[in-house]
Amino acid sequence: MLVCVVGNFGNHEVLADGQCIKTVELYNSLVRTFGEKEVGRVNLCSPNKVVLAIKLFFSMFRYKNFIVLVSKNGRKTVIPLMVAFNKLFHKPIFHSLIGSTTHQTLDENIKFVRCFNALSGNWSETNTEKRLLEERGLSNVSVIKNFKDLNILPKDALAYVEAAPFPICTFSRVEALKGIPNIVSAVEKVNARYGKTVLTLDIYGKIMESYKTEFDELKKTFSSAVRYKGIVDFDKSVDTLKQYYMVAFPTRYYTEGIPGTILDAFAAGVPVLCSEWESCYDIMTDEVGVIYPFNDDDALEKALEYVIENPAIINEMKISCIEEARKYTPDEVIKTIGGYLKR
Repeated sequence: MLVCVVGNFGNHEVLADGQCIKTVELYNSLVRTFGEKEVGRVNLCSPNKVVLAIKLFFSMFRYKNFIVLVSKNGRKTVIPLMVAFNKLFHKPIFHSLIGSTTHQTLDENIKFVRCFNALSGNWSETNTEKRLLEERGLSNVSVIKNFKDLNILPKDALAYVEAAPFPICTFSRVEALKGIPNIVSAVEKVNARYGKTVLTLDIYGKIMESYKTEFDELKKTFSSAVRYKGIVDFDKSVDTLKQYYMVAFPTRYYTEGIPGTILDAFAAGVPVLCSEWESCYDIMTDEVGVIYPFNDDDALEKALEYVIENPAIINEMKISCIEEARKYTPDEVIKTIGGYLKR
């Protein structure tokens, strides 16, 4: 078989995690391009690590190429294990990076530079992460953008909001480091300053286990303008988001890559209000959203006031969002990936 995708495919539940969604999107796109008989997978979501290691070993006999998608722990365990196996098999193994934190793994232990250089390639989502990896000694880094197979909203279906209350939402994991308490506080403060509900906030996404207690306490403070609305299937994102004025992405993760949340927003023709994370300008411009300084709650509130006062400017961004979304469709990305695969 041509290629095996090694990554976290989830555990038979709604996909609400960026890592799982990227893995499934890549697998499905490869199947559409090369056929089910040429594409396989190893699901890293397994409680038995010994069985998983055995599966990985025997997969080396069956496939010509491997694409590995792992987060921090997998970079330290799965990739070294496959590199070790590959001393016997000599198969092309490509590492498709999740987010933009791989350079931190290299900082933590320099031995991973040699390990990652033993791969056939490391595929970064952003030019920023590519530069950071090369500065640390990687010699086999290419940029392959994150992508999503989304039904981009037609221009005649765009929804324009021209007067308060302006509906905004978050569409990511629900945790403190995604800026959830910060956007809640900012919306409540702005509404209080205006003396009425000028903004509503809907929160979508999986509540992280470590944040459940804190989020339950946060929900007790919600006014009627703020609601938690649960998890949305990853293929229903455009239909869900198209009604909103803006998608808020107030992340506190400085090392975000190309977040799927922003691709969802673009496809729905919805501008993005986001913090200025490290790789922000690899995907964001002033034509598709409003950017405020990272980790600055006062700036977030000012940004919210700006979008309230300037609906004509925000609504004008909608066409640009749709045009930007076309840059992140699977077709061109899979063509690029196909060029790397050994036949």
